Amino acid sequence: MTPSITSWRDVATRIWQRGVAGIHPDCVIPPAVAALIAAPEHKDLMILGGGKAGAAMAKALVRSIPTSARLHGLLNVPEDHSAPAVGNHPIVLHGARPAGSNHPTEAGVRGSRIQIALAQNAPVGCVGLCLLSGGASALMPLPCYPITLEEKLAVTKILHDNGADITLLNATRKHLSAIKGGRLANSWLESPAGKAGWPLITLAISDVVGDDPSVIGSGPTVPDPTTFESTWKALLRLDVTDQFPLAVKTHLLAGCAGNQQETPKALHSNIHYHLLGNNALALKNAAKAAEETGLASRVLEPAISGPVDLVANRIVSDIRKEILTEKAAKCLLWGGEPTVIVPPGSGLGGRNQELALRLTLLLTPSELERITILCAGTDGEDGPTDAAGGFADKLTLDSALHQNLNINTYLTRHDSYHALSSLKSHLHTGWTGTNVADIAVAIIHN
Repeated sequence: MTPSITSWRDVATRIWQRGVAGIHPDCVIPPAVAALIAAPEHKDLMILGGGKAGAAMAKALVRSIPTSARLHGLLNVPEDHSAPAVGNHPIVLHGARPAGSNHPTEAGVRGSRIQIALAQNAPVGCVGLCLLSGGASALMPLPCYPITLEEKLAVTKILHDNGADITLLNATRKHLSAIKGGRLANSWLESPAGKAGWPLITLAISDVVGDDPSVIGSGPTVPDPTTFESTWKALLRLDVTDQFPLAVKTHLLAGCAGNQQETPKALHSNIHYHLLGNNALALKNAAKAAEETGLASRVLEPAISGPVDLVANRIVSDIRKEILTEKAAKCLLWGGEPTVIVPPGSGLGGRNQELALRLTLLLTPSELERITILCAGTDGEDGPTDAAGGFADKLTLDSALHQNLNINTYLTRHDSYHALSSLKSHLHTGWTGTNVADIAVAIIHN
């Protein structure tokens, strides 16, 4: 019996869910604890860091650690994950920004300032644990004095508006920050614990293509390869420095002159970094789930990134090559993170929902007869919406035709959420507890 299109949606969802489940903190934290921080002397653990998965990471840590250990500290997390303690341990889950927002706030600044103070005052015998996951950069803002958060956000907007790439954006943010670019690690090294050789161990779940530690959360505990001078020269080439607030220009130029402390280019050997989970691991888990379903699976490389329209074209090209080479049912998988530039006054949506809509338009009706695609964020969130992502298949197209819904009109105004809602083509999962960018699942069925 040939499954219905609705059933293929269920199959795609299960494959996606298996991919996400395998990189949940409950899966990746326990072996790390057993391997790294279960030594008898590791009884006093200070928890620092932040990210969308911070609360789930802290809870998994508490369940995994020996009962004799004392855990304390503070993590910057979204407000809907905040709590005064984790189990019986005084680990504050500090609400650093509202739920559904990716914008740094003064609450995040306060939490980051507390973390710096905790790190600087860690006592001898204390082990530091920095838990990092996707979203940490926005959740852990701490501008260098006297720069204000508003001024730093203004610089970020100027860079975005002028087409700065992520490398320059991160380099600038790190040189305007008192916590990013290895500065949290430096604070630990200034403490009694750090001076006595007690370690600071980072456990990271990556949402960054390529998993560069200096990019994940803007690298608060790893060396920074960029400098004030290299950053300033890149900003001059972009011709944006005249738009910067005076305090920002003054700080960057002082750094170029050697009058501000440079970000660390190397760190002491008691600073450790361990990557626990990433998009590649999620894709591996999803591929295994597809094989267990009876579908030949293939992860397509390289990772998807860049403007969502180009990503959609690439996915369609990949699918058509597979259709031509083999007729058997199969599952194709992509990982990464497309980008969408949303101008003011646009509708509601997210990169995965927009990708699903674009794929519905690009594939022909006859192709959609035998293709079911799911595009979704592994955190269960896609933009400022309650959806994780959406489906592209014959049901999506038929529903649009039946309702006389013009998909192009919704794409033009970046209103993918309302389109997919009308077309009953959303995936709703709620918060998954982790975050390793996005996964797209395409099932080619007979």
